[in-house]
Amino acid sequence: MGGIDCPHLEGAAVKLSKWIRERLLTSCQVTRKPNRIRLLVESLEDRCVPANHAPIGTAATLTIPQNQAYTIATSDFGFTDPNDSPANNFSAVTITTFPTAGHLDNNGMPVGTGTSVSVADIVANHLVYSPDLMGSGSASLTFQVQENGGVGIDPNPKVMTFTSTTNNQNTPTIQFQSYAIDAINSDARLFTQDTDSPGPVIDLSVVVTAPSVSSPLKNAS
Repeated sequence: MGGIDCPHLEGAAVKLSKWIRERLLTSCQVTRKPNRIRLLVESLEDRCVPANHAPIGTAATLTIPQNQAYTIATSDFGFTDPNDSPANNFSAVTITTFPTAGHLDNNGMPVGTGTSVSVADIVANHLVYSPDLMGSGSASLTFQVQENGGVGIDPNPKVMTFTSTTNNQNTPTIQFQSYAIDAINSDARLFTQDTDSPGPVIDLSVVVTAPSVSSPLKNAS
């Protein structure tokens, strides 16, 4: 017969069955139908199994570079199952709410609210968060961890926060050098150095007066 969940009786049942085995079945007090008593004890032990308790996840804050996707690991969910002995294993995570910014994909497919993602997919590096292009600041989602001991799922959703840091905080600097620009010295260099490291290519525009001319300089580095 299958077991039933009776957490309030399991301790008492174990003590009762132990007492019956040690005191009654091994003493002369039981003179009639000892086999029936033994079967009763075995049935009690078989049917009253320890209760399965829900696992617990842990909130997390993850820092990622700007414009860079992040592959989520099983350790990021902080799974524990402290109330079961032996503890059950992490089997899946349910995304309770999707990210407030950016997007979450599992094996290239968008993950929506209420989607369950298996640990196998997470281990295979399929669960990926991507921030918005050029976005900075924080975005968060909520999740519930699940274990393989039954239907146990964390009843309290936990928050996972992604903090995106900008790659380029520096203001470009330009050093000027004076030149007389005329027909003879038409190839004179206006700049000795222009830097923005690390950073994208600098797009400059130089305005020369008398006569007024706008001359764009492209791909300066």
